[in-house]
Amino acid sequence: MTAKSSPVAPASARGDRAWRGGAVLLLILLGSLAARLWYSSANPFSYDETHNLMIGALASQGYAPYREIYSVIAPFALLTMRAAATLWDTTHWVRMPVIVYGLAGVAALYYLTWRHTPRNGILAAGLAAVFFSFNPHFFFVSTSINLEAGALGLGLIAVAIVEHYRTRPAHTRSTLWLLLAGAVFGLSTTFKVFVPFVPAVIALQLFLILTVDRERSLRSPGVYGELLKLGLVCAAGVLLVIALLLLTFDRAPMLEQVIGSRFVLREAIETDEAGVNIAEALTGGDLLQYVPLTLGALIGLAAVWRQRLAHAWIWPLWFVLAAAFLLSHDPVRPRHTVMILPPLAALSGIGLAWLATSLAQQKPALARRLNPLAATGVLAWAILAPLPLIEIETFTEKHPVRQAAIDFVQQTTAPADCIISKENRLHFLAGRLSTPHLSLISTARLFSGLLPAAAIAAEIEQHDCPVLVYTDTFDRLIPDLRQELDRLYALKLTLVDPREPDYPLEVYAVKQNTQAPPPVAQAYRLGDRIAFLGYGLSAGPWQPGQTVHLSAYWQAVEQMDHEYKIFVHLVDSQGNTAAIFDHYPFTLREEYLAADVELNAIYRGNPAALPAYYPATGMIPTSLWQPGETLVETVALPLPADLPPGAYTLALGLYDENSMERLTVTGAPDGPYNQITLGLVQVIGD
Repeated sequence: MTAKSSPVAPASARGDRAWRGGAVLLLILLGSLAARLWYSSANPFSYDETHNLMIGALASQGYAPYREIYSVIAPFALLTMRAAATLWDTTHWVRMPVIVYGLAGVAALYYLTWRHTPRNGILAAGLAAVFFSFNPHFFFVSTSINLEAGALGLGLIAVAIVEHYRTRPAHTRSTLWLLLAGAVFGLSTTFKVFVPFVPAVIALQLFLILTVDRERSLRSPGVYGELLKLGLVCAAGVLLVIALLLLTFDRAPMLEQVIGSRFVLREAIETDEAGVNIAEALTGGDLLQYVPLTLGALIGLAAVWRQRLAHAWIWPLWFVLAAAFLLSHDPVRPRHTVMILPPLAALSGIGLAWLATSLAQQKPALARRLNPLAATGVLAWAILAPLPLIEIETFTEKHPVRQAAIDFVQQTTAPADCIISKENRLHFLAGRLSTPHLSLISTARLFSGLLPAAAIAAEIEQHDCPVLVYTDTFDRLIPDLRQELDRLYALKLTLVDPREPDYPLEVYAVKQNTQAPPPVAQAYRLGDRIAFLGYGLSAGPWQPGQTVHLSAYWQAVEQMDHEYKIFVHLVDSQGNTAAIFDHYPFTLREEYLAADVELNAIYRGNPAALPAYYPATGMIPTSLWQPGETLVETVALPLPADLPPGAYTLALGLYDENSMERLTVTGAPDGPYNQITLGLVQVIGD
């Protein structure tokens, strides 16, 4: 097919169209950005998002990607997640890079559609960009820490760069543009292998440049040689990016985790006889959302044929290749379907613009009434389409008992402690990270055998994680984990919210006989049966009303027959007690909603009976502490809101609540007071 020629517009006319086209694009991008920022601030992180966020957060803390952090996301995506976490921590602003990539894809689609339709390009491009930007599936993935929008947006940019190369004047047409297009596609591939068919689309673009634009026959000598040469320039850009990233990271673990894990998962799915569902199912409703655009694309194909828009034939090719690649996915998630969206949006824009222009030419009176209504409808759809995506229920509202687990974690672990949970949303709401190797405890990783129970247990022991929040997925996929946890933890709590009694949540807590040294080592004896080994304390300066965390390292020297209480006093520079935080060890608080507390077998086998009011005297009372065992108790200390600024210390010790006598402290500077003075901390004003 030959391209239909069109009259060359004067330079002033072309400049005017460029100005108007740029203004329309800017309005679309500003509207898209505003909608995404509103959506991002209103929506909590989803389950899948927090996997990528955890990887980025751990990388920003200095852990080595792939070597220490288990990561199935490709290197450029990992660099993006790390940069976002470094800049914005774990706030909703970490979604900004993906939003930018997505909007860059919208701009690239606008540019391509505009270039493909010279007669009514601004209208066609504007419609295509709106259809693409505000499609519910793309709107979601481009406003979340998922990888599809980034890979798709970068792929579209690569195609747009080749289009820019085509439209440059012959004397300024440099192959460096093709090198850049290849590099951008390399970034797309190393973000996620989501649009691997883009090189075929670029090959068609180059073929059309050599045959249609330069009016050369398919039989012309040198056509295919020149096509190969231009293709090699693009390939060089791809290889350059991949080589740089291979040199940046440890290649062996990166390839094993990013690529090898996919093959292991696929094999597990193909051999699965139990029918384990590892992903949300793709429903008919998800596909129905594409029906209007599919009808619009059919009209667009007719417009492309009638107007002889040769370069717009890249869109049917994109659709066919994307559909074939989508069918090869296993599992297929709803968000994967966005790979077929660019051709549907571009062709729909071309088709509807063609209809509107034809109507204006043939029936101008009707067009003056109908076209504004159609434009209003498109704008209304753009505003309303994302609304169903707003999350009505948060993570804790869906199952209220999760809030009890979060409260437990925040009250009994320090911010620097690791916790173990399949739900990374719980990690971020509680303000605790996982271990690097357990950054991703997904159903897919458990199901494929890539994360056995022994590996989880090894991480718990290596990093001394004080809490694991259990899930029934562990029972289904790695049931031997319970045996490991019974060996590792002193307590198992069953949390039940009365509003949802059929959804209990099990929490394993207090690492048995911790081997990790205290941040501040000390060596004091309290009486002749308890040793204090040291502590960890929130760094100062502190502020009134702040909650600080104290981790005390205790070791039983001999078996005890008393239930001692721990006193923690905040003392000012004059020796006055400003705040008292007395408690029994491992206090069971009402907000934990613990319907059952189960002690480890080593305590249940102790000849001493449980205290009469157990667990009122602590979930692990001192009479059950095992000789030689080191237990770490972390408590959250809420500072008084009216605490005056100044220098303070914490004084700590044990006493018998019945007699109010303190255990004698030997070796401490404050020995006469039978207390241990911890570090000096400054309290500053608000």
